[in-house]
Parts: sequence; structure tokens; C-alpha cells
Amino acid sequence: MKKQLQTLVFVAFCSILYPQDWPMINQNFQRTGYASDEEILLPPLQPEKLIDLGGIPSTMIVAGDILYYIRDGFAITLYAYRLDTDQELWHFTLPGGEGTAGLVPAVWDNLIFVGGQHGEALFALDRYSGEVIWSREVGDLYNHSPLPDGEGRLYLFADSLFCLNASDGTTIWSSTGNFNTPALFAGDLFYGNSEQIISCDASTGEINWARNQNNHASQIIANNQGIYSCNDTTVCSYYFDAYKKWCYPLPDGIQSLHFAEGNALLADSILVLTALNKTENVGMLLAINVNTGEKIWDYKSNARDFLILPVQMELFM
Repeated sequence: MKKQLQTLVFVAFCSILYPQDWPMINQNFQRTGYASDEEILLPPLQPEKLIDLGGIPSTMIVAGDILYYIRDGFAITLYAYRLDTDQELWHFTLPGGEGTAGLVPAVWDNLIFVGGQHGEALFALDRYSGEVIWSREVGDLYNHSPLPDGEGRLYLFADSLFCLNASDGTTIWSSTGNFNTPALFAGDLFYGNSEQIISCDASTGEINWARNQNNHASQIIANNQGIYSCNDTTVCSYYFDAYKKWCYPLPDGIQSLHFAEGNALLADSILVLTALNKTENVGMLLAINVNTGEKIWDYKSNARDFLILPVQMELFM
């Protein structure tokens, strides 16, 4: 039986997507995890279109009329699929790549950036033809996705933190260390490691501040109220000067889950994150009030893995 991808998510939410469509996971280049639009969707939600992709994609983005998606396993391959004509434009197999890609590609201008687990390099491709424009060896990119700022800079964590010229892959600045995928907000870059949450000037890499923490930050997201750090056991809110606003400790037996796409979504009033109920061995969603840090609701899946929707909104079903 052929496997099909239901494009329900893309079609159902097209009315709230920004003009650049869906060129970055969670709709924005900056990986802030934030969307200003909150919308309540009620069942039944009906599929509007089915696309036969010949398999199950691990990650995907949409720019213009083109769907870009990764299929992985014995090899990691990026496909470009034209939605208006239902035709594959091109595909690119990542040299050396195997297993789960653990990376979400990103689009900037006429380029798409892709890499993955065991891949030889980060590759910048012409997004219309699949031609390799440049490549750069940066280390293992598993769970380290590229972040374009929309102005010609590309941020990437691998063996080090890199700020690259998106046009040619040359280094603008770099910093050594093992960090998570960053978030970019108001000209500053926010990221974490096993000991600290760090803010730096995105143009120069100069450190603004570093705040100690007790656990590795799996994701940092931001809105105009501040930044939010998610780790295995706690979700915390900070003002932009690093002063702590609140912390929500995850209940006993509940552990935050981390995916290449990120594990948390943020709107004006709510933060939603994926978690694992280790006692019952099922995935779940937790919703937290961003102003008070109090839990609003939780939802248990009937399976262990619960992948959060790569679209931003306040969603009640």
C-alpha cells in the first residue's frame, strides 16, 4: 500500500500564514516559536488534498508553491515538490547522511539549506533547481537546524556556534561550545548549553549575559514579553535582562521531549510543549499560562511519541 502525506495542516492553516508562506519551521526565520495569531479550530477538520510522496517525510517546509520535505533512513534525501502541478522538481541525497536527519531545512532568498545526521557538510542549494551553490563542513548537524535571519546571515550550532554569510558559507563570527539550536529576537541570539542560558549580539557574537541553570536547555523561545527556556524537568520564563519571572516544574514522571522541529510553541497567552509520561509511557501536551506559569491543561496521546504540529496557534480540538 502506498503511503500518503495528508496536507491538512498546510491547507487548513493557509489563511493565517505570513506572506513568505511557511519557509521556516513554525512560520518564522528566527525560530522564536512565537506566532501573534491565535485561532480556535473545532472539529471536524477534513483533509482537502492528499499528495502521494511515496513514503513518510520526517520534516517539511513550504515556500511559494513548493513543498520541501526530507525522507530519511538508509539515506537522507531532500525533495522539492511543486504543489500547483503535483510534480517533483528535484531531489538531493545528502552525501554521507544516514539514519534520522534530525534537521529542518530552511529557505532564504533563492537558497535552501540542508544537512543531517552523519552528513558530510551543510549544503546550500538553489531551491528551484537543487544545484549545490556551496557546502561547509561544520560537524554533526543532528538536532542542529540552520537559522537564517532574513538579512543574509545564517546561524548554526554544530561543533561550535557559527554565524555564516548565507550567500557563500564564509564565517562572519564563531564561538566554541556545545549548544542547542538558537532563537533570534530583536537583534539578539538566545541559546543554551548544559550549564547556562546565554544572550549575545547576533551581529558580533558579543555576550550580553549568561545565566546559570541546573539542566540542559532543549529549546529557547521568545516573544515581546521575554524568553522561555524548556529543559527535561522545568519550563522557565525570563525577562530580557535575565531576571527570572516564573518557573513551572514538570510533575513527577513527566519529562520534556526534544525534536529537531522544537518541542514548544508560543502564542500571546499560552505556551504548549511536548512531554513524555514515563509512568504510562505515552506522549502528551502541556499548556502553560505565559503570564503566571500555571498549567492550563494537558492532553495525553495514545502513543509514546507525540510530534507537535509545526504551525503556530492556540489550538483546541
